[in-house]
Amino acid sequence: MKFTCPRTHLVEALAAVSGVVPTRGIKEVFESVRIEASPEGLTFLGTDLEVSLRFSIPAKGTTGLEVAESGVLLAPARRLTAILHELPDEPVTMSWNKGTCTVKSPSGSWRITAGDPADFPAIDVPAAAEGIEVEREVLKDLVLRTSFAAAREKMRYALNGILLLARGTELQAVATDGRRLSHMQASCRNPRGEQHRAIVPTRAMTQLVRVLRDDDEVVRLSFTESSVAASTGRAVVMARLVEGTFPNFEEVIPVNCEKKARISRLELEAGLRRAAVLFASREGVSGNSVRLKFEEGEDLVVTASVADVGEARVAIPCEFKGKGEEVGYNATFVLEALAVAKEETVSFEFNSRQSPGKLSDGSHFTYVVMPVSID
Repeated sequence: MKFTCPRTHLVEALAAVSGVVPTRGIKEVFESVRIEASPEGLTFLGTDLEVSLRFSIPAKGTTGLEVAESGVLLAPARRLTAILHELPDEPVTMSWNKGTCTVKSPSGSWRITAGDPADFPAIDVPAAAEGIEVEREVLKDLVLRTSFAAAREKMRYALNGILLLARGTELQAVATDGRRLSHMQASCRNPRGEQHRAIVPTRAMTQLVRVLRDDDEVVRLSFTESSVAASTGRAVVMARLVEGTFPNFEEVIPVNCEKKARISRLELEAGLRRAAVLFASREGVSGNSVRLKFEEGEDLVVTASVADVGEARVAIPCEFKGKGEEVGYNATFVLEALAVAKEETVSFEFNSRQSPGKLSDGSHFTYVVMPVSID
C-alpha cells in the first residue's frame, strides 16, 4: 500500500488515535496504529481492547490526500508521531512492505520495523445510521460536567465510568466516586424511541470530547448489550461497557432541603480558594476540609485550619434561609463543581451537618457532595 498526505492531516489523525493506544501493551501490536488506504481515503484505528478509536481522512475535498495503492499498514504509534512532529508542513508519503513501514518527505526518509496488520484485533464498527443524536456542545457539557466526579480507583470498577440514561428525548449523565456525585440532564434526538442504561468508561467519553471538531454538529450514540459507539463526522469512539451495578443516584440527590442558600458562583469560588491557600502543601481529602457557617441575614463564613500552618477566615455575601448551622466539606470537591457550573448564581442546599449538600446552577446540572466531620 502507498499514499501521500499533507503532514497536518496525519498529525491530527495520529493525535486522535494515540489517545487510546497504550504505551505498553500485553502485545506489541497494541502499541501500533492500523492505517488502511482505499479510494475513499485513510482510516486510522487504535485500541487497548477496552476503548477503540477510528479516525478518517477522506480522499475527496481539500485534504490533499492521494492514494496510489490500496492496502493496510501497521506502524508504532509513538515512533510515527515523533517523526511527523519533527517535519515541517509538507506532503508525506507512507508505504508498507514485508514488515517495514517507510515514511518519506522532502525533508528525509525513515524505515520503521512494523508488525503484521493481520495480527491487529478486529474491531466491529456499528452502523452509523442507528442510534441517538446529541448536539456537539451538549455532549461536551454532559462529559465535562460529570467526568471529574467519576472514581479513579480501579477497585471500584462500576464507578469508573459515566452512567448514561436515555429515555425518549431525555439523556442523563451521572458520575460518582462515592464521596460526591455529578448529574447532568440534556435533550437528544431519539427517532426510534430507544431506552438505554449503560455505564461507559470515563476515558472513552473524554477521548470523544478530545476529537470533536467545530464542524461536528451532532454525535450519534449507538448501544449494544455490551458496547457503545459514539460517531462524529470523522471519528468513531467504541468502548466496552463497564460491568457492575451503578448506585441508585436518584436516592442520593437531596430533595426538599430545609436550608437553602443563594450565592454568587464566582464569589464562592474565590472565597474557597482564599481559604484553601493553607492546603497548598497538603494532599488527601482529610487535609482539604473547610467549614461553611450559614446564618440568616449574614454573610457565609468560610474557615480553614491546618495544624502547624495557621487559620483562614473568609466572608462571602449570601442569601440564606433556614436555621443557621456550620457544615464541613472537602474544598477541592466543591471547587471542581463550581469550575463546571455556568450560571452567575448557584444554589446550595442541605438539611444538617451530617447530610449531603446539593449544589445546582439552574442549567440542568446538579452536584451532591458528602460532608466531612468538623467535630
